[in-house]
Amino acid sequence: MCDDVVAQLTSRLEEKGITEDTIFVFASDNGCSPMADFKALARYDHSPIYVFRGAKADIYEGGHRIPLLVRWPAQIRAGSRCGETVCLADLYATMAEVTGTFVPDEADEDSVSNLPLWMESAGDASLREATVYHSIDGSFSLRKGRP
Repeated sequence: MCDDVVAQLTSRLEEKGITEDTIFVFASDNGCSPMADFKALARYDHSPIYVFRGAKADIYEGGHRIPLLVRWPAQIRAGSRCGETVCLADLYATMAEVTGTFVPDEADEDSVSNLPLWMESAGDASLREATVYHSIDGSFSLRKGRP
């Protein structure tokens, strides 16, 4: 179903002739739900948390690592990959930079523009000092450095 919806959206962009200049972002909100039937999924050689521990709503990587795919043919090299830790909150600062929109510092304090990553101009420097994870039970964890 997910593949079909993405195919429909990309086809529509192509029909309209706006694929090249459209930023298409595919992401998830959090990791896999702890209610998933992990044993049943394993029978099909599928692990939604890959090698990580944790699930949605906790502080471990299995609860926070999600797919983030960005397609912008006019600007992002096809097939490029990035190993930097980013957050969905970063879309706010990124889109503000893309559109040239001024955003006051207090409006996006947890958001870092990922545009240098998209343009492959960030070099070896991390864009953020650290990433804070928060769980449903109030626990926090901190991720610093490259994955």
